[in-house]
Amino acid sequence: DTLAELLAGLGELDKKGEDATPVLRELSALLLQAKPEELAAKRADLEKISADSQLGLTRQIGRAALVAADGSAESEWKKAEADSQALADLLLAVPMIRDPKLRGDLYPRIEPLLGKSDQPDVQKAAITAIAALPGRETDAFKKLSGLVRSGTERAAALASLARFPKKAWPKEEAAALVEHVVKYLQSVPVADRTQEDFINAMQFAADLASLLPVE
Repeated sequence: DTLAELLAGLGELDKKGEDATPVLRELSALLLQAKPEELAAKRADLEKISADSQLGLTRQIGRAALVAADGSAESEWKKAEADSQALADLLLAVPMIRDPKLRGDLYPRIEPLLGKSDQPDVQKAAITAIAALPGRETDAFKKLSGLVRSGTERAAALASLARFPKKAWPKEEAAALVEHVVKYLQSVPVADRTQEDFINAMQFAADLASLLPVE
């Protein structure tokens, strides 16, 4: 059947390493369009993918599919919270979950992890995940702005902030935040200013500046 073929394809691509990432993303979109009951019927295969795959992306696809199958993240969260790698994978799977309500319901679980400095992989994954949660964009934007100002996982926080729709950007945050972003950009060595993180941060600073009143 189609799902069996998709899952077999994911398994084969996982063995090919990072070069397979673009095709993995394409197949994940097909897999996650399946109905919950169809995904539930493949639970054993999905659990194997989420636990045993060598690529983080493949494991994340498996976890997103399991959440979709259950119509809830409760079970997957309980299984993952005792293992930092599994929890990071689950957090990075959040943007793949198609149901916005399922994503939005995770805010109370994800928001506290923004300060999880003793588990940097989990913290960075939470920073990425929180931008995909509908309904709490303004609160999440302010939380990530605080990380930027404190210098905590600044590159990850800036990348996540840029994913929010501009209509959710609180104008009162813009003036203080753009100053910190500009200082960060000025501190980046010239040799590193062609890297993606720098270019994205520079674009974000320009977009932030557009919210400031013209003097």
